[in-house]
Amino acid sequence: MPPKLKAASLAHVTPTKEELELAQSVKAKKSKMASMVHWLKSNPDEAIEKSRGEARQAYLMKFLVHQMRQKATTKTTTSKTTTSTTNQTSRDVFWWSAEKMNQELGTKKGESWRQSGKLRTRPDPVTNSSDPDFLEHAVPVEWTRLVTGEENTLSVTAEGEATEEDVGMADFAPEGTAPETAVKSEPLTPEEEMQKQIEKITKDAPNELRRFQEFLLESKLLNTQIENMKYAETLAGDNTKHMAKLARAIKVIEMLVTGKAANKQELPKLVDTMASLEAEHREIESWAEKFGRAMGARAKKARKR
Repeated sequence: MPPKLKAASLAHVTPTKEELELAQSVKAKKSKMASMVHWLKSNPDEAIEKSRGEARQAYLMKFLVHQMRQKATTKTTTSKTTTSTTNQTSRDVFWWSAEKMNQELGTKKGESWRQSGKLRTRPDPVTNSSDPDFLEHAVPVEWTRLVTGEENTLSVTAEGEATEEDVGMADFAPEGTAPETAVKSEPLTPEEEMQKQIEKITKDAPNELRRFQEFLLESKLLNTQIENMKYAETLAGDNTKHMAKLARAIKVIEMLVTGKAANKQELPKLVDTMASLEAEHREIESWAEKFGRAMGARAKKARKR
């Protein structure tokens, strides 16, 4: 499966004029906003989460640019045939116990290598014991062989930053040679990202149900608190509409929990709706604070005081 969109600070993403025009031309903005909300769960940013209106749209444009830049990774493929005769030095590791090391390397050298701290170790694969007599050490072993023949090679290179996994491939590489560049996969398409979110919501349906039930309870409590408050009529009206949408979403999530699977064709709509309702709930929370009423985690903290 292609890797997820990598982490980034959207505040430091500076789109060019051309990138901004491309981002603004993207359709299905609601679906893209849902993707950004989902991405923020693993890349939290308080400034983005609190943003509203034009400020949030500006962050969405930067998110789309960040997504397009990762997708713009370029690849080239080269095929060539070579005939050669060379001496090739190869390096491998043998997993040896202390006793085996002493037999192969000599007691003095084996003891010196173990005390150097440079050798990787692992428990005995049969007993899983890490006792010094059972512990195994990764001993590097080199050999030279004559390699002759015709070789057809197909190489694929990709432009992009090296990851920790790429660097890890260099462990025990033959001396004088460079490790091959890891081929980077394309980022998730909107369809793949949606499928990933559907799978997550389906798997975590009980937790999602509790979360949205809490949203509904918080909204009901808020309306009770601001019912007769001056200038709060608009907030109360918006919150009432919000509660109705939450109740409809909860019914669909309940179907997932009880095994009465909802229409699969409706699941993408549910994903978008849940992301939209979560953003809407955060906005109502911010307005409630302006009227001196805390909701959710803020209300719990206030009660503890």
